[in-house]
Amino acid sequence: MFLTSARLALRELVLSDLDFVAEMLTDPVVMRYYPKPLTRVEAQAWIERQRARYARDGHGLWLVSDQDCTPRTGTRAMRQRPRSRCETTPSASLPRPA
Repeated sequence: MFLTSARLALRELVLSDLDFVAEMLTDPVVMRYYPKPLTRVEAQAWIERQRARYARDGHGLWLVSDQDCTPRTGTRAMRQRPRSRCETTPSASLPRPA
């Protein structure tokens, strides 16, 4: 599946994205807020987990591409978000839109 805008394209990850994903996930700067950078083998397993999530859950992380320059820029979560009580029940303290 693909989603596109004037500037971006988003799609599911495939195993042929391993070079890019491994470059990203093995980089200590990119992974500074994660427990550790991954190895190339772990990056491949990471893609395989995303592929399994697509099949099992219908969503997972997608590849983001800038249509004007680099072929790939990163990943973004595309997942179903459960409805919260706030989305389904208007608040008594806030005025309703006219």
